Amino acid sequence: MNARILVLFLFLFSMNSYASFENKGSGASFMATSFAGIASPYIDFASILNPAALQFKNSPELSFFYRNFYGLNELNQVALHGNFSLADFPLGCAVSRFGNNLYSESQINLATSYALDESVAIGIAASFYFLDIKNYSSASSLGLSLALIYEINPDLFVTAVVNNFNEPEIGEVKEALPVSGTLAFSFQATEMVELLVDVYKEDRYDFEYRFAAALQVIKDLKIMAGFRERINSFSAGLEYNLAGTAFIYSADFHPTLNFSHAIGIRYAF
Repeated sequence: MNARILVLFLFLFSMNSYASFENKGSGASFMATSFAGIASPYIDFASILNPAALQFKNSPELSFFYRNFYGLNELNQVALHGNFSLADFPLGCAVSRFGNNLYSESQINLATSYALDESVAIGIAASFYFLDIKNYSSASSLGLSLALIYEINPDLFVTAVVNNFNEPEIGEVKEALPVSGTLAFSFQATEMVELLVDVYKEDRYDFEYRFAAALQVIKDLKIMAGFRERINSFSAGLEYNLAGTAFIYSADFHPTLNFSHAIGIRYAF
């Protein structure tokens, strides 16, 4: 581990009350909207972000996500997500990994949802966490998440998600993993414009307000931008669809740590 990465880890840990598995988000589109938009029925990586949204997936999808943190070659996040239906029962699974050869956080998510009626669905996800510190220790834990999504009308969705509501701990010293909740809104203002607002709360931290918009410039091209007020972070991205495959690029600016870049691919069967 070079000096830059060591300094970054020390900085992150000094700001974070938890040993590991801080909520980093998944998906290039999600990063492009400053990690707002979990109420959108179009969201990628629903198994991690909002399992209730699986109910609104009309076709099987497979998504890939790669993120580099702050220009550091050895600090990356990789994730793969798939959703499908089994006997008309929506299912989703995701695998993600953050870190490098010396320190890594891996996560496996299994999720499903159930429609209470035509406009309301609930979802549940199980997150299996695996922490590995080379030549030091490894540990695992299980977190559970609940979600509810309500389609007020075809243009307006509201959702609530609670992650790790069972308050999981990891390691021999039983360090707490973060427990978080989000209340979010998605509004299709026009045929071309979607507006997103998320209110995010992680225990031991203040509320964070996230605002974003997505503009369908032409049929196959969408641009996205967002803002997180607590750390004054901006983001933006592009999504281009070609024959059922979406190619996504996004960038997120942290005022202290500089830029992170991400790419994503989503294929609808």
